Amino acid sequence: MARFLPALLCLLLQDDAWKTLADPAFRAKDSDRQVALQAFRAQAKDGAAPWVAAQFLEKTDAQWKIAGPAAADLNAFLAKHWSPPAADEAKHKEALAQLLALADKHAKADGAPEVFRLFALAHLSALGDKAAEAAGKLGFAKEGDRWGKRDQLALYTIAKGFAKPGYIPAEAEKAAKGSAAFGPRYVAALLEIQKTISANSGFEALYKSLPSVAGAGTPKAADHMKSLAESLKTAAGCVNCKDGKVACHVCQGKKRTDVTCPLCKGLGWSQKNEKANVLVKCLNCKGLCVFKDAGCPNCKQTGSVECIISAGKGWRDNFKGCRECRICDKCHGKRQIETPCATCMGKGRVPPIVLGIPSILCDGCKGAALLKGPCKDCSETGIADCGKCGGKGVRDGKSPERPQLQDVYTASPCTACGGGGWPLPSLAVPCEKCFGLGVRVKPSADASKVLE
Repeated sequence: MARFLPALLCLLLQDDAWKTLADPAFRAKDSDRQVALQAFRAQAKDGAAPWVAAQFLEKTDAQWKIAGPAAADLNAFLAKHWSPPAADEAKHKEALAQLLALADKHAKADGAPEVFRLFALAHLSALGDKAAEAAGKLGFAKEGDRWGKRDQLALYTIAKGFAKPGYIPAEAEKAAKGSAAFGPRYVAALLEIQKTISANSGFEALYKSLPSVAGAGTPKAADHMKSLAESLKTAAGCVNCKDGKVACHVCQGKKRTDVTCPLCKGLGWSQKNEKANVLVKCLNCKGLCVFKDAGCPNCKQTGSVECIISAGKGWRDNFKGCRECRICDKCHGKRQIETPCATCMGKGRVPPIVLGIPSILCDGCKGAALLKGPCKDCSETGIADCGKCGGKGVRDGKSPERPQLQDVYTASPCTACGGGGWPLPSLAVPCEKCFGLGVRVKPSADASKVLE
């Protein structure tokens, strides 16, 4: 006998829940409403009626804005058809017809049409194609094995194919992005995050677009989307630069520096002409050798140069290394280094010495004084070996440290729908908490910014 008690208790609680649903006096008591709500949530994944009942009891009658004649008609309907709910085809058809009539009768009453259509979903789900005419009146169309509104059908297609984005039809994604409802736009945005991370490019455009997905939704939706955007920036933004720029290593960001005369290489004397090794006082620096506090030639007096990791964009688009990679200190990202010519010791000229100045143009460097060569410190990548990937990600393109989906958000099963996402058989009506994904998304930047 004892083993049957839990099942018997569950039946009794469920029976009380239906009574609470149908009786406005019981629904008005918050404690009774909450008990019934929890009972229906526990059964929501097993049937359309408990799921609809739970959706209704999520809010009070006042929050639904049900009052006056509309409230009286709703209570009469629930007493007749939902205590307990219809169990055979004929009763489902009768209840559905009455709901459509009530929705039309109270079309101008606040909240009433929405409530009547909510309860109609349970009967539509039970009847399937046998309720095609009623589904059409509610604005539903059929696609595959499901009835739903166009944007909900697009959302269903995306949610079911979320693990394989390459197979999702472009028209479904386009319809979801253009939906007036937040849910389809939201799931399309999550899909775009997945595709962008897979492609390892397009981060900046995605970052800018994410906050706008919230539209005119609730503050929580806006906060959630902003947090996803910040999570993306943390995962894919370049840590080496600011808006694609790094401080110039020549002037240390000061825009001005001492510059050795490029013509005479700091000798103060230059060759008179190309053929004769005859020196004259340098016409460029007038024999000064060095220009003091001159405009920095490396950064063109801006104080900054383009970051090679972010290609001047501030994002690691197509970067093959890890987040800890830094620009090479030896070549400063130029992949080549300049070393003084060994023949002339960086003077550009060799003896004989005339008035303390080498007088013959150096054959080794042709007067250039400095010779360019590959930077061996970074293997000509411009990126130094880092402590995390050793720079190998830059060289072979196989770094496991490039941005990952979990760097932007993590997910946990949705308790509202039991992870099913689509609780109504034959209808493309998503769980309102997870929008059909079956999971709740937590931004990595702030896990508290979960949609409610």
